[in-house]
Amino acid sequence: MKLSELLNCTLDIEINGIKTDSRQVEKGDLFICIKGLTNDGHEFINSAIKNGAVAILAEKKVDCEVPLILEHDIVNKLPLILSKFYGNFNQKMNFIGVTGTDGKTTTALTIYEFLNDMYETAYIGTNGIFSSKYYVDGAINTTPTICEFYNTISVLEKNKVKYITMETSSAGLKENRTGNIMFDFGVFVNLSVDHIVYHGSFEDYKNSKIKLFKKIGYVVVFEG
Repeated sequence: MKLSELLNCTLDIEINGIKTDSRQVEKGDLFICIKGLTNDGHEFINSAIKNGAVAILAEKKVDCEVPLILEHDIVNKLPLILSKFYGNFNQKMNFIGVTGTDGKTTTALTIYEFLNDMYETAYIGTNGIFSSKYYVDGAINTTPTICEFYNTISVLEKNKVKYITMETSSAGLKENRTGNIMFDFGVFVNLSVDHIVYHGSFEDYKNSKIKLFKKIGYVVVFEG
């Protein structure tokens, strides 16, 4: 896709991919600078260029060797950018999100095993990312970063995957790592006071979990 088609600019540059992690940048990628809790993507622009980035999307002006496009509030606009680049996956695939304090992995894997007997299915979560034709060992994050997520789905779609069952962590939901993807089913396993250090409060932890159910058609709740 041309950069001019993806963003509101006049740059006629072909973009092969989109990355927010400079270490994952490949030749022909657009590198998008995201300021997170601990790292600021603007500090890794030179590393991204060295790895092959042909353009940079940033929130502040930085001297660099490739074209720089300035944009405000990139975090909130990123899902729209990725959806435009990759297309509407919801028209091609079905998504099942599993959330809860404990039991996400077991539940998501059980759903994967059940569906995979009938359809080409993929799993995304703590144990990695895999389908019958694709495999990535244990994930760093239970829910991948938003760029990793969209890129992974693109690969799985090309491999004819029809169902994706995935663990949706509270951190992943809070940071909107699933972007504009809508879930066909959501599974709520349980909720306890564990794992709230990242959120700072149980209220924030709970509200982050609730975000999944604003993106789904059907809800399944396990009690006990």
